[in-house]
Amino acid sequence: MTGIGTDGLLGRLALLNRSSDRPLSHQELVEIALFLFVSGLGNPAGFLALCGLVLARDPELAARLRREPRALPGALEELYRWSVMLGDSITRIAREDAEVGGVPVRAGELVLISIDAANRDPAVFDSPDRPDRT
Repeated sequence: MTGIGTDGLLGRLALLNRSSDRPLSHQELVEIALFLFVSGLGNPAGFLALCGLVLARDPELAARLRREPRALPGALEELYRWSVMLGDSITRIAREDAEVGGVPVRAGELVLISIDAANRDPAVFDSPDRPDRT
């Protein structure tokens, strides 16, 4: 396996892919690499900016977090849940027939996965479109 480093995530993925009985295509590997790069760069920057905006708009919350630093991990977790960048989605092609949320998906069909909806389920959160001020 010359030319493939195995210390990093992508190198390990490439090696595992070569030994898989259902390997990913070159295009799928490239998409995974781009997704990892963008999510590792853009999301933290956007998240920090959004946290600053939320705290600037809610001085009471900012003051509370300064007074109670132990509340910061929970507040950050909630802000992360709430702050999904709108418009984020992933497309995939179904490899086999399946059912997702009661909807049949046939092999070869395009599936759009909305990351936005992941933490905005009204069945799970009382106010899914607002950060909880825990």
